[in-house]
Amino acid sequence: MAEWKGSGKISFNTFNTSSIVVAHDVTHPSPNDWHSVKTEIRDENGKNVSIAFYLDGKLQTVQYGPDNVEKSMYFIINLQMEGSSGSPGLKGSKY
Repeated sequence: MAEWKGSGKISFNTFNTSSIVVAHDVTHPSPNDWHSVKTEIRDENGKNVSIAFYLDGKLQTVQYGPDNVEKSMYFIINLQMEGSSGSPGLKGSKY
């Protein structure tokens, strides 16, 4: 639903394929406060899916999945370090 990055941004992403990715970044508001995240997935026309992303009740972006109606969708929850989010700054670390 949302990816908190070490860069001070929150990213709302959809991956239709490994080469078709949409990301919308917003500035991270008050990192020490609790935030609500909501995602609404809707059938747009019997063929395409829309995904609306909300942060603290405010719509952030709407992204689309072509030809995704009646296809499997996966909700992935994980904790990731580094990658596209940057490095924790551990010089000389092998991890």
